[in-house]
Amino acid sequence: MSAANAELLRAAEAAQRRASDPRASVWVEASAGSGKTKVLTDRVLRLLLAGVAPGRILCLTFTKAAAAEMSNRLFARLARWAALAEADLDAELAALTGRAPGAPARDAARRLFAAVLDAADGLRIETLHGFCQGLLRRFPVEAGVSPTFDVLDERRAAEMLRQARETVFRAAPPGSELDRAVAAITDLCSDATFPDLIAAVTAARGRIVRAMRAWGGRDALLEGLSRHLGLDPAADAEAILAAACADDACDLAALRALCRALAECGGKTDGKHAAAMAGWLAAAPAARPALWAEYVSAFLTKEGDPRSTKTYPCKAALALLPGAAEILSAEQDRLLRACEPLAAARLRDATRHLMVLADAVFATYARQKAAGGWLDYDDLIQKARDLLGRAEARPWVLYKLDGGLDHILVDEAQDTSPDQWEVADALSSEFFAGEGARTAVRTLFAVGDPKQSIYRFQGADPEMFRCQRERVSRAAAEADLPFARVPLAISFRSVQAVLDAVDATFDDPEAGDGVREPGADPVEARHLAARAGEPGLVELWPLLPTPEAAPETPWNPPVERLTVDSAATRCARLVAERIAAMVGVGGAPEILASRGRPIRPGDIMVLVQKRDAFQTDLIRALKTKGVAVAGADRLDLAQHMAVQDLLAAAEAALLPDDDLTLAAVLKGPFLGWSEDELFDLCHRRAGSVRAALLARRDDR
Repeated sequence: MSAANAELLRAAEAAQRRASDPRASVWVEASAGSGKTKVLTDRVLRLLLAGVAPGRILCLTFTKAAAAEMSNRLFARLARWAALAEADLDAELAALTGRAPGAPARDAARRLFAAVLDAADGLRIETLHGFCQGLLRRFPVEAGVSPTFDVLDERRAAEMLRQARETVFRAAPPGSELDRAVAAITDLCSDATFPDLIAAVTAARGRIVRAMRAWGGRDALLEGLSRHLGLDPAADAEAILAAACADDACDLAALRALCRALAECGGKTDGKHAAAMAGWLAAAPAARPALWAEYVSAFLTKEGDPRSTKTYPCKAALALLPGAAEILSAEQDRLLRACEPLAAARLRDATRHLMVLADAVFATYARQKAAGGWLDYDDLIQKARDLLGRAEARPWVLYKLDGGLDHILVDEAQDTSPDQWEVADALSSEFFAGEGARTAVRTLFAVGDPKQSIYRFQGADPEMFRCQRERVSRAAAEADLPFARVPLAISFRSVQAVLDAVDATFDDPEAGDGVREPGADPVEARHLAARAGEPGLVELWPLLPTPEAAPETPWNPPVERLTVDSAATRCARLVAERIAAMVGVGGAPEILASRGRPIRPGDIMVLVQKRDAFQTDLIRALKTKGVAVAGADRLDLAQHMAVQDLLAAAEAALLPDDDLTLAAVLKGPFLGWSEDELFDLCHRRAGSVRAALLARRDDR
């Protein structure tokens, strides 16, 4: 190992020991591959070595896989300590704590495995939802839930929300606020976007409810939105539009002269704009709002920007009306001033309609859940938060949790939503209350990567991670308790070239917004590689434009199927070609610099942003090139062709009158009929395909 590598490893180990110090509350900011799970495991081990009972430690993770991984690591370490030779155990304990252990520490380490196994609840490593579910199971009366509640899985919850939406749409009384809201929203959306909009509102249910609660109701929230948009809460979109369409709102005479000049100049574009103006200018003020959008299009683009005056009006129009450019510019300025409050008012009104609709859907969904005694995942968090937030219930609940909690560890803290943080805050509220009846050290530990909050997982916010850190830091300082902020910037996974590319990306102010803290020193924020000196390469490829379809030949009958490869498909082919060249398909393979040998297909891993058509295209392209590829790491079983063939066969057996499904089975891989055979069976048949098939069997 080089001296540089050894120095980096020592620095990383020192940072990890500071983070795992059981005597202080710690906030760890760690990138992927920097040892987050190791630090969590080390901290639990050091808490156990310090004599903390397993039941007083709570580790909160966000997936069952993460909880299982941490649990497996801990039990493996404890089992190893129980059987290690004395010298080896001393070495491990010294690496963990930073100091040589004595005989008492060594004996305590050996006994921990049995002590944890004998504990009533063992090591409490749970998902946050699992913890909240267990909490509600133990205190259903205090939480106001049914003692026999069931938890809805995501599929069932989505189905019930869909049913709630349909119920609301059907049951809206004519002329009611809800009926007007449904009509307004459907007017603003197309048939394709309306379901997506409702799904997005449903997904943001927790944030909407939390916002209304924080503002004191829907009306107060809308009033705050109006002021945020620079509107008088009493402002009305129709009144704003009517004022913009009044005779005295503009210079009608000048605009009519401009319209005549544009119409008479003979230019195609100017004539189109003149036609857009003419109807509005000729209409009475009361009729102009209906023509507003068309009129505005003559002056502003679809994006709301003024049309360029370099070629508009044309020279002929300027010759007919020398002041045409000034008239055009003045009206553009007026429309920009009018459109801004109008758009703000329409946005606020659309938000009001959406919230009315959301209120009704959520209320119907809540009644459905109450009738069946169900809670969904959001309910688990909210009910647990409300339970722990009640001052009269929290001491009793915490006492019954094995006499209280002394140490809380939060994994993936960047993905913690505000509601989830309220649960963690309630559990740790007494940790920083100063001296109390118990003198035990009580700590809060959180580890996360703020960069990952940009994905807004479960409603997480990058700013929330920082705000929580500052809150805990202030609370610890006020209680005169130790608190440490420990960054883990040394990666054990990536080489320096990859980390440099990441740093270069976030050096851009726009890319770094929300990721790097304002005023942070870019040098201190750099990522370092424990594998110092190892070769690495980052290639940046240009974006591929979406190709345009070739023009069709006029008058040809539409019998030829034209296909155009998407940019993603073309990119998959280029990636496959690059990989084929690396592994030596059709030539000599490239050398893997870190190993000094030719690159093999197994050395390459392809990471995709999401599992979509690009993944399928890439696998297909690699197989076409003759590159050995393992295939997708996950597949939707119900969408697999073999499973669909089996389901079709089952449906054909259960639904004898389903001609299309039976025909698909006959042509499928089980029977392999040709088009001609299927046509001979089906053409001129008297009844169903099944009846024709049985008749043919009887004839034979």
